[in-house]
Amino acid sequence: MKPINRVLLLAKISEDTEKNISTILSDGEGIYGVDEAKIREIDKMLGAKNFNEFLEKFAPRITTVVNSIGEASWKSIDVNQKIGNLLNLDYPLLKMLCDMMEKRGSSGMSTEEFDYQSIFNMLRPKQIMEDAKQIRGEFSYKTKKYLELDDKNPEKKARAKDIITLRQKIAQQYKENPMNLLALAIHDCEVKLEGLPEKNGDNGNIEIPKIGYYNFDDKGEVRFIEYQNGTSINTGNTDNHQADVKMMEWVEKDYDTVISADNKNEFTKALVRNTFAPSATKEDVDIEKVKENLVKYKKVYETQVDGFYKSLKPLIQTLLGVKAFFDQNPVKNETLLIVANQTPEQLDKNKDRLKKYLESCNGSYNENNIWTAIIPGIFEGGAVEYDDMDIDMGIDIEDVEESNVSGNIENVKSLMEIMVSNKIQTFINFESNENTSFLELQKNGIKSFKNQINESKFKSSDYVIPCYPNFTILNPKDSVAEGDIAVGGVYVDAAFVAAGLINAQFNPKSLKKFGFKNIDNQIPGVSINLEGEGNAFKVLTSMGKESNIGIIKSIRDEINEYNTGFIFFGESMKYEGKDISNMYVYKARNLNKQPIYKRFTADFIGRYINYETQGDFKKIQTYVNRTINEDWKGNRNKDNALLKNIPNEVEINDQKLEIKFIDDVNPMEIEVEIK
Repeated sequence: MKPINRVLLLAKISEDTEKNISTILSDGEGIYGVDEAKIREIDKMLGAKNFNEFLEKFAPRITTVVNSIGEASWKSIDVNQKIGNLLNLDYPLLKMLCDMMEKRGSSGMSTEEFDYQSIFNMLRPKQIMEDAKQIRGEFSYKTKKYLELDDKNPEKKARAKDIITLRQKIAQQYKENPMNLLALAIHDCEVKLEGLPEKNGDNGNIEIPKIGYYNFDDKGEVRFIEYQNGTSINTGNTDNHQADVKMMEWVEKDYDTVISADNKNEFTKALVRNTFAPSATKEDVDIEKVKENLVKYKKVYETQVDGFYKSLKPLIQTLLGVKAFFDQNPVKNETLLIVANQTPEQLDKNKDRLKKYLESCNGSYNENNIWTAIIPGIFEGGAVEYDDMDIDMGIDIEDVEESNVSGNIENVKSLMEIMVSNKIQTFINFESNENTSFLELQKNGIKSFKNQINESKFKSSDYVIPCYPNFTILNPKDSVAEGDIAVGGVYVDAAFVAAGLINAQFNPKSLKKFGFKNIDNQIPGVSINLEGEGNAFKVLTSMGKESNIGIIKSIRDEINEYNTGFIFFGESMKYEGKDISNMYVYKARNLNKQPIYKRFTADFIGRYINYETQGDFKKIQTYVNRTINEDWKGNRNKDNALLKNIPNEVEINDQKLEIKFIDDVNPMEIEVEIK
């Protein structure tokens, strides 16, 4: 039997007009479908088997623009441009949250118990600060050595090359993101103020500030050098002053050359100059100016970091969701995530192309079948709030219809018609925030989740799987990093985790890793019921539990009565002597309140019968009676046996195939094509 290992993600990740499913399908589509070469092209361009490969293909590129008063704005740009920063694991915020998610999952601690502060240290741009200190220390030292040499000295040419190299490194420090220098500028101002005390002396008189100038030591730290008696206040040390003036000239000249006219402004220019040649400017010996700069830099730093994190968070949460999807599978690199890289609105506009593609993939039982899809972060109309920051998820932020991360519910409902017609079970969740979190479920019960599902008015279907609650990576109350910069609550869409678990259990190798002992290596785990036989405590999520006390009985009773959706629980507990410290599946049901394994099982059997019989009814009768009802029946002892939860034979009534699962009163039809 062929593996079930292909998943479709209907979400936009990066701004790349060539790397999305509609663009690729625009070339070579037929009247009714696409050929296998086009399917392979999509696999190659849009498919990823692990998180690193996903980031290699889809990491968004973001850039910063700073205006003349230091206000920072952010936008997403075409990934093929050479400016800006790729939002990958080298990006501090994403790396911090990925590490936080992993450590929370393995810590055994609840959300309340986990220590976030040590991980917050990753947000401080220590490496940037250290690199800049090293560069400017060398810049100061080598400039002085260069100026000491006579023009005829052959060593001077070598020194000049060294300085040019350092100037290139300095330009690289601010070219991609001048805000990287703010933390260092703040540090420098604080050091300067320590060197210029302005306070009451012991006798109650105002202490006179020291008089001198600033320079760098060999480690790049700012140091204050007090003028000695007889030293000119205007020039200080002549050699040092000459070097500082020269450094300032070079830095300003390079800034004017490197930065485009659109992005050039005096605030950034002053920031760069003061960072790499501060002692040459008058403001550096002016205590009030230093104070003014300190206040200004801190305000800009806090504003741009705080605003940036909040505005970028929807995109980062999607990246975390993709990581969570891959993390659920203990067997790596065997599930292919196909990223449409378009919002549901964009896909809806080109749904005929998507329909042809999916009909070509799922028209018969083959290795191209797509069994599951993910649509994260659904919301009812409106646009994502960006806190007035110009962060664009790859579309024009001023266009309300196009400014959604995952699209609105009407577009999703339109796409669901295609998913249902192609028998693709689609995991969805509503927008991730406090109101869709585990804490909300724990405190206020299922009412808000139930209202969202009911008010969405999806057509009743076995193929729509609402997933909740969403996972909390960082509580809002724990989200203040060093310097009082609030990251805000950070969440992972439940649909990613649910789809990741289900696609993991499809793989017999993964089932063995989960602890199932009696596995048939040829049969995908479509028949595993996560609600039965303690299976949920074997197929555990990688997500850390969010509470030690779990969900109280009255709320459980409400959930059991509603009986709809893919629902996660977590508490401090043991199962068969094993500590359960991660979130687990409490319900695994579709919109029709039916355990999802039943539809997976019926569809798999139906597709496999079509594959073996080519729709010939006589062959179907023979195959059902001999192979399924005799051969398969004898294999029921396997944990992943297709007929494990089907106690009776597959029946044929008026050319219809029917099966009846354990505890079901009415049979379920197995859809087969009869020619």
